[in-house]
Formats: sequence, C-alpha cells, structure tokens
Amino acid sequence: MTKYIFFLSLILLVGLSVSSCNKGCDFPADENTGSIVPDAIVYGGNTGGVATVHAAPSGQYDLKVSFDNGYTYVPVDYSTYTVFNFPILAGCNSHYVRDISAAGSSVKYKITVESCPDCEEEYRTDNWVIVKKSSLPANFTVTYEKKVK
Repeated sequence: MTKYIFFLSLILLVGLSVSSCNKGCDFPADENTGSIVPDAIVYGGNTGGVATVHAAPSGQYDLKVSFDNGYTYVPVDYSTYTVFNFPILAGCNSHYVRDISAAGSSVKYKITVESCPDCEEEYRTDNWVIVKKSSLPANFTVTYEKKVK
C-alpha cells in the first residue's frame, strides 16, 4: 500500500511541476473592429512597411482573401475592397485588436497589442485587413497608431 501512495504522490508531484512550468498567457482570439470586414482573412506578401492597396497592384503584392475561415482564398476584388497593412513587432504570444475608423477625409488604422511577458523574442506581424470601399471617404489619408499594453 505504501508503494502505491508513493507512486501516486510522485505522479501528482510531476504533474504539478509540469503544469507550473507552462507560463503562457491565455488571450482571447484576435479582434477586428470598426470598418474591417470581420471574418475576412487577407494573405499577402511582405510590404516592408505600412501599405494601403486601392487597386490591383502590378505584381508587387499577391493579395488573396478568404471569407470562409481560411479554407479557400480568392483574389481581392479591388472594385469593392481596399486592403490595409500595418506591420509591427510583438512577442511570440500576443493578442491583437485591429481597428479602422474614418472621420472626414482621414482614416485611422489602430492596433492595440498585448504581449505575454514569457516571450523575450519579438516577431514581425503584417496585420493585413480588408475594408469595403463604401465605408471609406473618397480621397483619404491614413494614419497608423500602435498601442502596447
């Protein structure tokens, strides 16, 4: 009987020590708010910086969009949509809230990012989003804002 209690205690101790080493943060899913098409996933090339794509680019980006949770991707219909990109550096375990809002002739792309402190390395995330042209002013300028929590 003492052997069983010893082995049970040992298994319990190992289980607790393994679970205590997992320091990861438990973030909710990333969010897209404002004028961003909520369930669209945009896949594109690296811009090297911020970008607003209004029309079919001449091979610079090969942007595709999925409206079915990434099962299929189709080319972006630039007569209906504008695509925005705001690349940022953040930790490996991060939560993003992306928002695009329009006021007058200005459009603001704001990203709020919260990173888990257990990851010291930073990684680049492009943050492509898609917006219906009908929700944007005719001739607009874009400002980009990053907020870190």
